[in-house]
Amino acid sequence: MPSSEWIPMRWPAGWAGAGLLDLLKGTPVNCLVAGQHAARLREAANRLGIAVFEAPPPEITVLDGVWPGMRISQERRRRDEAESGPTGAPWIDSNCSSLRLARARSPKPVWVAFDPAKDAG
Repeated sequence: MPSSEWIPMRWPAGWAGAGLLDLLKGTPVNCLVAGQHAARLREAANRLGIAVFEAPPPEITVLDGVWPGMRISQERRRRDEAESGPTGAPWIDSNCSSLRLARARSPKPVWVAFDPAKDAG
């Protein structure tokens, strides 16, 4: 399968068993970046049609992204109000412009990597 068709997932470090691959059945994920678990998962994942890598392959550009969402100031968090305004921080965290720039700079497929926000539900 060409790299442009990979739909990746970063395998969580705390997931040790290959039995957890069953969670991916019926999902579009067809590629895992599994770090130290790659060798242990490879055979079972390949039977499911899922490619496994220790790190993102070189034919992929990995963009350090942000968890998409709105910023809420600490003092306003109680009232559930967003922070915005001409002198405030940008009110929406997005990967759109960074992704477009990465695609313009290189013909390689781009993956966006980010961790969930600390307060993400």
